[in-house]
Amino acid sequence: MDLRRLRTVLAIMEHGSLSRAAERLGIAQPALGAQLRHLEEELGVPLLLRHSRGVTPTEAGRALRDGAWPLLEGLDALAARIRDLGNTPCGRVVVGVTPSTGNLLAAPLLRATTQDLPGVALSFVEALSTALIDQVAEGAVDLAVCYDMPADRRGVRGETLARDWLVFVETHEAGRIAGRAEIPFAEAAAVPLVMSALGNEVLRQMIEGSARAAGLDLIVAHEVQSMGLTRALLSDPGLGAILPYGALIDDIRAGRLVAARLVRPVVGRRLCLVHSDRRPLNRAELALRGALLQLMAAPEGEGWEAPPGQDAI
Repeated sequence: MDLRRLRTVLAIMEHGSLSRAAERLGIAQPALGAQLRHLEEELGVPLLLRHSRGVTPTEAGRALRDGAWPLLEGLDALAARIRDLGNTPCGRVVVGVTPSTGNLLAAPLLRATTQDLPGVALSFVEALSTALIDQVAEGAVDLAVCYDMPADRRGVRGETLARDWLVFVETHEAGRIAGRAEIPFAEAAAVPLVMSALGNEVLRQMIEGSARAAGLDLIVAHEVQSMGLTRALLSDPGLGAILPYGALIDDIRAGRLVAARLVRPVVGRRLCLVHSDRRPLNRAELALRGALLQLMAAPEGEGWEAPPGQDAI
């Protein structure tokens, strides 16, 4: 079956008449009619019914249209992919980040892209991991940096980028972890904590599960639903919080808050790069993946393979 002829007949179906299709395609109407006749002769069935208002597809025409469009779209995507392999990375890429990974990664990734990948335009989407994975599966997000992707999630593929450690955070004035890179979980559990108010929130479940496994009882002083409230409550030296390192990174860098990695047991998550399993990564997406891996491996990188603090190992 000739692909150009097939596209022409589908265009006639889309526009509803030979005259409108001829005008849009810039092809003489007799030539379009000839293409239609050739395809009908090849398939042995009429594909269009002519009437005073134009044309409508027959049952065979509808079956051809419904079956051909996905195939043609797939061929177009494949052609674009092959052309892309020979070109400089370019195009728009939608990158999903969680609030904590966005705090650590968005700005350096944007700087690296601007410097090394001038043809690539980044667009960021911020959401929790489960929502980001759904958006990747739906095609709304191209790449997502999120946590602990389920192994049985259909429609997406993921790879582990690094480990992300949970840390105990408090105001600098509290003095409990000043100068320390680590704090035993038992010591952190003895401090009244600011915790997420969402009982089914994945991070809180992980913290409470790790505490139970270690035989520890957490002291939950306040339950909140925003990082702004958490920051405000942590101005009280009597309180602490267990969070991803990037959640309050600006306050940690400014010295308003200090952080130390939880140990005995260490509590951490896999940081994953997630993309659709329905198509290969294009050149721009592959280039961004490489930039992300470089950021993770950089000696000045914060909060990933090494714990935060002066004695990070």
